[in-house]
Amino acid sequence: MKTLHRLNRGFTLIEVVIVVGCIALLSAMVVPKVIGLFSTGTTTMAITRAEALNGAMFTYNQKIPSAAVNWAAAPDNPSMYLLLYNAAYLPNEATTLAGFEPSGFTYSFPAALTGRVTITGPSGVVSY
Repeated sequence: MKTLHRLNRGFTLIEVVIVVGCIALLSAMVVPKVIGLFSTGTTTMAITRAEALNGAMFTYNQKIPSAAVNWAAAPDNPSMYLLLYNAAYLPNEATTLAGFEPSGFTYSFPAALTGRVTITGPSGVVSY
């Protein structure tokens, strides 16, 4: 009797198609979750930084005798940020407001030191 001996090397086309389909299915489920986590993380970072600004404003108001006058004289948000930064109430942070803000978010300082920072993000005002 003659024995036919077939060498099996590699994968069949159907095996490759099944593996690629499984990878595509897993990717379709995982990628939106990862993107959602990134978005949530950025919003959380924006809120945390806004709270740091609120704390710096409170400390600035308590420690600097001319705080209210200086704050009222500041013409815009970057100038108000510099008041806090130069008073060393935001140590180890960016030297400009634009560098401090997370990507896609902006901060608006209140007219008086007794208010809170307003955060505007990609989907509008962020409440915290």
